[in-house]
Amino acid sequence: MPVLSSQSPTRIKAREWIIVLASGHATPENIADIKVWLAQAPAHRQAFEAERQLWQGLQRFEQVLSGHGAQSEVTPVAPRRSRKKRWALMVPVAVAMGVTLCFLPDILLRLRADYQTFNGQVATYTLPDGTRLMLDAQSAVALHYTKNERRVELLAGRLWVAVQHQDTRPFRVAAVDGVTQDVGTAFFVGRENERVDIAVTEGHAFVGKQNAADRTDLLVGQAAHYRQGGAVVRDPPVDPEDVAAWRYGELIIHNKTVAEALQLVARYRHGSTWVWANTTGMDRVDAVLRNDHPDDAILSLINGRGLKLTHLPGNGLVITSAGH
Repeated sequence: MPVLSSQSPTRIKAREWIIVLASGHATPENIADIKVWLAQAPAHRQAFEAERQLWQGLQRFEQVLSGHGAQSEVTPVAPRRSRKKRWALMVPVAVAMGVTLCFLPDILLRLRADYQTFNGQVATYTLPDGTRLMLDAQSAVALHYTKNERRVELLAGRLWVAVQHQDTRPFRVAAVDGVTQDVGTAFFVGRENERVDIAVTEGHAFVGKQNAADRTDLLVGQAAHYRQGGAVVRDPPVDPEDVAAWRYGELIIHNKTVAEALQLVARYRHGSTWVWANTTGMDRVDAVLRNDHPDDAILSLINGRGLKLTHLPGNGLVITSAGH
């Protein structure tokens, strides 16, 4: 497909969509309209990707303006007397670009996702074949249903599925570079950066890397994980009742640092949470908490540890050392 001119109507429209998304005020209707436009023609997606890469490339100029770029990349060409005025105009632009680049991955995730949850939200969906899908907070999936397979792509976070078996097409969950396939099953899949964890709560599943013949069979109470580019590794058995405990309002924390435990709880709060405390040397956390009462869970984690809470407008929460 030929590269579209930057002034072609399609590129201009793609640029307009990028501006809408970057504004921070995109509505669900905007997102739906953009998805429809992207699906109308391959040229639309190509133009959108070209504009996205252009915006990402602007990060280099932001770094130069903020003093983090290599000086060899900056060649003075303007008279000294005009430089102050030029910087006064460019710095706000750099700040705006920085904000856009910061939020662009989340925006693109929203465009790819068919179902998505946010902070403080655990949701249940019924898929087109009748399969029950549960998403943990801060999770997203895309559906790829064809005449040959039912595929759910885990884009972020954690899911649990109870697969409908009246449909004869194979049901698979893809994450990073691996696939978990149902064989009469309810199972969990979670991804954290390049690591993917799988555990079976009912029936039988098998896990394999994409385009690889080898597979690992998992029965009820069995678990495994893999990393991008690595093999599937079996993990110790698990209690099926403990798998994806967030389904029924529990958060099981095992052998985590205090900071890690606070971050796990924070995903269930409706509002931002910042940990600005030195938790080094504190005892590691083993606990069962209620994720439907996250503020109470946070209080139990900081109790006796010399930490304090500061509440901010908009349900924000800052956790600091008691002496600060």
